Amino acid sequence: MQTTPSLGYVIGGIGVAILLLAALAWLFVAVVNLRARLALRDANDRPYGLETSITDWKFGVAIGAILSPILAAILFLGILFPYDLDYHRYVVVQGKVEQVASRQISDGKAMSQRYVVILNGRPYGVDDTRAALLKAGDDVTLSCIKDYQWAAESGWVCNWGQQ
Repeated sequence: MQTTPSLGYVIGGIGVAILLLAALAWLFVAVVNLRARLALRDANDRPYGLETSITDWKFGVAIGAILSPILAAILFLGILFPYDLDYHRYVVVQGKVEQVASRQISDGKAMSQRYVVILNGRPYGVDDTRAALLKAGDDVTLSCIKDYQWAAESGWVCNWGQQ
């Protein structure tokens, strides 16, 4: 079975990787700054400590470095919802058409038509008008991704595949 990751999955993965690298860089800068800050001494050879560094912009860098990985993890989990790879990759489906039907779907202010093609005993929704030419017995190739439905059974939404 041939699969291709969805564009949102790829862009999200790259974005999270960049955010994690930035978080590691911020963390490195924060650790270096805090170590240098704790090593400072005043005129009486007493350590400055953290109480004076709260107003320092470097302390903000340290807090940002600590919070960045947490934010990256939350974003990563948000991008991956639902947590099943079928919702984030396109699967090539081939077979003989058993049945074709169409229905009207409301898209807010407009209507669109979706064709339902049954292949290998499973229904697939096709948004391409070329599906109107299909009839039982035709060979077809579709590129499908699972569409999440809240509180309902998820189905497959397909684009016209390569011939």
